[in-house]
Amino acid sequence: EICDNLKIVPNLIKIDIDGTEENILNNAEKTFRNHNLRSILIEIEEINNFKKTENILLDFGFTMLSKYNNNQVWKRL
Repeated sequence: EICDNLKIVPNLIKIDIDGTEENILNNAEKTFRNHNLRSILIEIEEINNFKKTENILLDFGFTMLSKYNNNQVWKRL
């Protein structure tokens, strides 16, 4: 994982990857479960990806704070 290799622990991540959100979230689980990560900004273009992505982020301990069009702000409470 790139965060491990670079020895960084992000507190904010922005995701804009056009349709592969679920894949990114599942393959970086260690980073997204780290409690130093407090916020995620994500753009989800396909409605089909929204529910899967939402379930993953909820499982990681995040809550959606706001949504505007395809953009969402998630925060760990």
